[in-house]
Amino acid sequence: MRLRHLLGSICPCLLGAACLGGPPPVDEDPVPTGRTTFRFEPVEVAGVTPRWGASVADGHLLGGVDDTMRVTDEVFSLARGDAGLSGTSVGALDVPRFCGCALYDEGRRELVMLGGRDDFYRDETTAVLIDVDTGERTPLEHGGAADHPVGCMAFFSPSADRGYVFGGADQSGFSAATWRWDPEARTFTRLDVDGPPGRYDAGVVPLADGGALMVSGMGMGGMAMKFYRDVWRFDVASESWREVAPATEEAPPGRRYPWLALSPDESTLVMGFGSDSPRGESVLGDLWRLDLASGAWRALEVGGEVEGELPAARGFTFRLPGPIGTAGVLAFGSDAELNLYQDAFALTVPDDLAGEWR
Repeated sequence: MRLRHLLGSICPCLLGAACLGGPPPVDEDPVPTGRTTFRFEPVEVAGVTPRWGASVADGHLLGGVDDTMRVTDEVFSLARGDAGLSGTSVGALDVPRFCGCALYDEGRRELVMLGGRDDFYRDETTAVLIDVDTGERTPLEHGGAADHPVGCMAFFSPSADRGYVFGGADQSGFSAATWRWDPEARTFTRLDVDGPPGRYDAGVVPLADGGALMVSGMGMGGMAMKFYRDVWRFDVASESWREVAPATEEAPPGRRYPWLALSPDESTLVMGFGSDSPRGESVLGDLWRLDLASGAWRALEVGGEVEGELPAARGFTFRLPGPIGTAGVLAFGSDAELNLYQDAFALTVPDDLAGEWR
């Protein structure tokens, strides 16, 4: 119980980020398998200590909490292989962090990490840039982008050559601000734009046009906490938000830190798992499919490659790049008591949705 007291009513959390980027590009064409359904298969993630509360940015894993409750400063780059995923150290954060957000600029090979909490479970209202080739760290003046440091959401838009940060929380409440990251000037600018209600721990997935989708998260509804069931799209050309799929009776329950994956043709969004408790005291094990053209949700029945090897319900898990023919990897995470899961699963997809999921 001491840990839950330290974490407080708005932690553990993470950007949603759990889906801040897709897997590294590959040359192989998907091989037809005759699959017509979604299935989970156990997969190995080698070279990375299991953790929850890490930040993920386009195939990179930053920080998090390990099975000894140690807050880490490790930064890994993940690569796909025949047996699963392997992680290679590419440096370290300036301070140990969890429950923050990160973005990756592939052209400059730079990671930007904002916010989170440190190894004393205190809000870390700072930002840092990491060169993934040299490991060099540069403190950043964030201008307020990390003032609500817990559970912010971030992504980088290659087409616009800019990054974006949204939301987050601190003891005063939830932010609804959107910030632009300029990688040349190394500055953050707050945008004068209306958008989603303030929240943290939403999920974010990038789009081919440089924009992004944001799903769910937790904020305030009147005098009580609210778990949002909506989906929003950020248009990078106009730097504006619009709601894609309003909450309906058929929409999945709102949650913190959903696991997200987007199909190659951007017709299908898969969402599931996460926590529907302010303190992470309950976790979910469901999986839903959103038709982005119609805005209609439906629950997915997902099989396992081996009976009994479906992933358990969990929160604070994250999506990692997956093997060809999968929507990605659901890795680690925690149960309702913050006990860490050591396992990981790839979600294989029907052949008509095969390709490079994000």
